[in-house]
Amino acid sequence: METNIHKDLPSLNALRIFESAARHGNFTRASAELFVTQGAVSRQIKQLEQELGCDLFLRQGPKVQLTQDGEQFYRVVEEALTLIRRGASRIRRHGVEEKLTVSLLPSYAHNWLIPRLPSLEKACPSIKLNLSLSYESIDFSQDPSIDAAVRLGRGVWPHLFAYKLSDHLLTPVCSPAVAETLKQPEDLKNHRLVVEPEGFDEWARWLKVARVDASQSKKLHLDDFNLQILAAVEGQGVSLCREAFVANEIASGRLVKPFDIQVLAHFQYYFVCPPSHMKDQKVDSFFHWIKDENA
Repeated sequence: METNIHKDLPSLNALRIFESAARHGNFTRASAELFVTQGAVSRQIKQLEQELGCDLFLRQGPKVQLTQDGEQFYRVVEEALTLIRRGASRIRRHGVEEKLTVSLLPSYAHNWLIPRLPSLEKACPSIKLNLSLSYESIDFSQDPSIDAAVRLGRGVWPHLFAYKLSDHLLTPVCSPAVAETLKQPEDLKNHRLVVEPEGFDEWARWLKVARVDASQSKKLHLDDFNLQILAAVEGQGVSLCREAFVANEIASGRLVKPFDIQVLAHFQYYFVCPPSHMKDQKVDSFFHWIKDENA
């Protein structure tokens, strides 16, 4: 007796539309992404709800919000579609050497990972690592070529596996010549502070701990960590850096820590990927290597 294994499966098209609408929280954006009408999106979602016997969305004008059942179903559908995309990507690359692609912030790649590549090659000789450098957020569901990523944050990435790699301490650094003029934290009022983009700069936290009001000091805005280090080395200002990332410059004497005051960074580096990616042996091996190297 034959069994129809497909009879309980919703249509793949309906699942694609549901995933897009759930991800955007908006039927209009889903229709634009999938090149269908908004009416088609609404009809497919309604049909899917009827098949499942529950409401997947709460309608609130142009915006929609997942119900509890919708949240649960979204996690299943997102993981399933990701597996399909990754499987299709592997088939397309058939005959081409498969690599592990990790998206990294340039600062992390330059100051942490690349110096440790010999350790990775020794621990995981079968991994062919491909680095993708980017400051942008990663949408794994839309880019199946990315296996995992390392990003700065506070550990809040819905539906993703996230593991904190570090507890980095921040400390001011400057050139030896500038350090000679810094006898106490109050002296920073007379120096240029190298600051990061708004939302990521942590000078205010360090200055609060040091009890210094440097609101009137000059600022040099640089959004690249390597430029922040270069500015400090060249005597163009005082940078607030992760001590682990400037250890070589401090050891060589190119940079100096003028004060012993440190603060724990508000944003830390996390290894992130969809939970389903952790089932891939290459991803799992890389994760355990990077976790051990940060221990």
